[in-house]
Amino acid sequence: MIEIEQIILGELIHASVDDRFEAISQLDAEGLFRNQDHIEIFHSICKLAFKGSEVDQVSLYHDLQSKVDPKIISETSLLGTQYYDLFSRIQTLKFLKYKRDVEKIAKNSLKEIRDTKDAEDIEEVKSKLIADLSGIGFEDKSKFVDLDEQNELLMKQIQSDHKIEGYRWGISDLDKWTSGLVNPRVYVVGGLKKSGKSRFIIFLMKNLYEQNIPTAFLSLEMPSYEVNKLLRACFCGIDDIRLRSSSYLSKEELKRLSSVKIDNTLLRVECRAGLELKQILSRIRKYTRMGCKIIIIDYIQRIDHDRNKQAQELENISIKIADAARVNNVVIIILSQLNALGEKQVPNMGHLKGSGGIGEAADTIILFDNLYRRTKKINVKNKIDLYIEQRYGDSGKLSIQADLGSCTFRNLASKESSELSLKF
Repeated sequence: MIEIEQIILGELIHASVDDRFEAISQLDAEGLFRNQDHIEIFHSICKLAFKGSEVDQVSLYHDLQSKVDPKIISETSLLGTQYYDLFSRIQTLKFLKYKRDVEKIAKNSLKEIRDTKDAEDIEEVKSKLIADLSGIGFEDKSKFVDLDEQNELLMKQIQSDHKIEGYRWGISDLDKWTSGLVNPRVYVVGGLKKSGKSRFIIFLMKNLYEQNIPTAFLSLEMPSYEVNKLLRACFCGIDDIRLRSSSYLSKEELKRLSSVKIDNTLLRVECRAGLELKQILSRIRKYTRMGCKIIIIDYIQRIDHDRNKQAQELENISIKIADAARVNNVVIIILSQLNALGEKQVPNMGHLKGSGGIGEAADTIILFDNLYRRTKKINVKNKIDLYIEQRYGDSGKLSIQADLGSCTFRNLASKESSELSLKF
């Protein structure tokens, strides 16, 4: 038992970054590891990994110092280089813990049976035994909702100064409609190409950053250089086209641009094309373990899938991502493109490219209708209509004002900017 713990830790040290985070998400130190030294080593590996530091023998020495004998660290690291079967061994460790849990319940019940005085007592012990055994499983445990705990959260929200339940979008009218970004929920932001949805996400990332909300952005399309350029333009309020050359900028703007410092632990950006669903789910677990409260995926149709079965595939992808939001207790925002019908019509859920199943899995859908993009009318050049469909709130249309060049969005100064209960 102790040997398999040490081998797993050794393999964790030498694992790839993705495998390490995947393995960490499956391990529970206090539950699976029994040796105190191994628990300390596991905690140290987790801490270094979440900080983005190198995980190796030397970094573990420095982090653990006098907590664990250096010989144990050295021996553990060496074991990890001899063979590699990390996830199979984790399953074995889980089985051993499951076996211990069942044995413990059985032993306790056996003792209680011996102490019984009549048939009624035995029936009571038997019922308790059945309930206890039904409450544990190899992969998961049954857990009822603590309604008192949930009520405390409700009362805390009611008595607080916050007017919304979740994190702010950065547009107060949208916050009122949706009560912010509520955890754990899935939000789908849909729109045609060049409609402003990606730039809206950049604007959102800036606002979450200013709220100190750890956020992860996984771009399956935009290269890292473009993401960085849009972020800098948004932080400075400068049109990104002007960032092509210093000759377009004043000295003051150059100074403002160079002074922008972004904390990579608060705003994590990954640009990677060609990912499959299992890799997306692995990253959701990884980002959550790194402390991220919001995860943004741009965009769902770029997740690798069978194009000949696009409707079914995208529906399955959407459901699995929605399940991941609940399991990991995180807000997930998915960007989605619209199909060709959205070029000429007011957008609706049927325009989500590939599948209505995308909409079924979402808690809130926000569809971008860039009026100038669709109608070419100059009088609506900076106006975007948002069509909102919500599982837990009102649905309808909200109009906002946009400066796409600097990725800036704001309330539309009009009494007609919001139309409640306009179903679509």
